[in-house]
Amino acid sequence: MTKYRASKTLPEKAVWKFYEEHVKKEGKVTWDVVAFNPPFVFAWIQEISDPSALNTSLKAWYDFAYSPSTSACKPKEAFEVSNSWVDVRDLADAHVLALEKEEAGGERIIVTQGVYVWQEWLDIANALPSSLVEKTSKPLPKGSAEITSQPQIYRVRYDTAKEQSILGVKYTPKDALKCTQLNACTAGIQVFRAPRKMRAIRIQRLESIDSDLPDREM
Repeated sequence: MTKYRASKTLPEKAVWKFYEEHVKKEGKVTWDVVAFNPPFVFAWIQEISDPSALNTSLKAWYDFAYSPSTSACKPKEAFEVSNSWVDVRDLADAHVLALEKEEAGGERIIVTQGVYVWQEWLDIANALPSSLVEKTSKPLPKGSAEITSQPQIYRVRYDTAKEQSILGVKYTPKDALKCTQLNACTAGIQVFRAPRKMRAIRIQRLESIDSDLPDREM
């Protein structure tokens, strides 16, 4: 985990150092920088053949909410752990919005939908229609349902006022991910693809933005 955090922190520090020295101070380049700082990123991923190939965020989700062998080894306290999350599609929209909104330049922006405890994801998964759950290769973990039967204490919560004032991302609600996360589970692994129409819309928006931008010096 230390290496993972370093892989996020050090590149961003290098980018801001370059920005301060060559953009703000000397004006040598004519483009600016915006950094997004998301928490756990869930939802669609590329095709993979084994859970070990999942990225860090989705591997955590898989171990808690889908893999009975892994989830069963966790103590009750693990399901009470809280954090924040964002749907990868909303994070993609934030990138497009940053290109469209000039005021995003030079900003560090937290992009997050909200908070959760791990048990909430298990509850959502187990609330799926039986016809969908039966497509999975193994029964879903149950966790400790009593955790969510009482008011939650979320210990990690971020202020998204800057993001909302600059970008105004429309976030996907937590329970809307339930079919996304398990829709294609057939052999103990999730395979997700964004709908063709959605991919086309984002490509068109990006192409439109690029055509409106002047040539940039490097």
